[in-house]
Amino acid sequence: MSRVRRAPREIITHGEDGLVVRDRRPVENDAERGRTAALGPKSGRASSKAAAGLRRLTGLSGLGVARRSRPVTVDCRVVPGGSLAFEVSAGQSVPRNWQLALHPRSENVAATAGIQFEQPDTGGDRSVRAVLDKRHWDLAEGDWDVFLRRAGGSRSHPVRAGLVETARLLDPAALGPADEAGRTWIPYATDGGGLAVRTWRRPAHAEVVSVEVDDHAIRLKGSLHGRTARAYHYRFLARLQDNGGHLIDAPCFVEQHGGFHITVPVDAVAELHPGGAALWDLRLSAYGGPEIRLAMLAGDLVDRRDVSVFPALRCAGPGGVLSLRPQLTRDHDLVLRTADTVLGRG
Repeated sequence: MSRVRRAPREIITHGEDGLVVRDRRPVENDAERGRTAALGPKSGRASSKAAAGLRRLTGLSGLGVARRSRPVTVDCRVVPGGSLAFEVSAGQSVPRNWQLALHPRSENVAATAGIQFEQPDTGGDRSVRAVLDKRHWDLAEGDWDVFLRRAGGSRSHPVRAGLVETARLLDPAALGPADEAGRTWIPYATDGGGLAVRTWRRPAHAEVVSVEVDDHAIRLKGSLHGRTARAYHYRFLARLQDNGGHLIDAPCFVEQHGGFHITVPVDAVAELHPGGAALWDLRLSAYGGPEIRLAMLAGDLVDRRDVSVFPALRCAGPGGVLSLRPQLTRDHDLVLRTADTVLGRG
């Protein structure tokens, strides 16, 4: 007697990514069992044809239950203008009514609408592609995980990261012209092998392009981005994150086209150092306008903390020698770390 393999009901949604059918119990009536046996091979052929029809009907041969243990692999590359092209190779089946969607990890942001797959004119290799166009999509800042889902459905299926190409982000012009907001998208493979996109969205942005540290000063150079970013006269602010939020205010020279030069007032920072280790947020402040975070958004790295490492400056503080070191956060914001030195080491 053949066996019917069953899967837990919770792995599929009836009518969405599969069909839930009644279980076929062994025939207990002698007459019925005899009639079934009399059908012989014909019954087996009918069952095979019915199963094939069910697979076609429900799309299980594409992205249904069979795909649960083997997610679809999706490639992603950055195209001119910073948009993202997602591609599924011809060796993987994607039903026409399936779409690509991005889900934010933040609970305060809504997921994107589905992006339809299309078959590009690439010589008939039957691959499909979905383009997340920067001209039409404005994603909130944060991490977004890539999923596949049925059009109009509520269930989503994670994908596996394939080839991720980000070389275009190495172009210094990839961040966009100075009159546009700081906005960049970086696709990456997660630690678990999934595909995700890290996005930054800042209407007014101060991009730091160089950090110079010597024995006497810390100098920052960069450019302002955003249509309203250069409408004011600016000051440089360093604000202590804890312990009362001490504030340091210093002049900041901004050129006509948005270039800025900052010399960090290290003596003032050392004087207000609270002891131990502390972090200072770095901003540009316009009279009558918003504060703008100093950051390094250009490039193709999702996390630059272990790559963009800057030297430390040492100076005298209230309790002894201090080290002052610029460093980046997970969000690529530039901060200043002050710390007491121990046995001559920072």
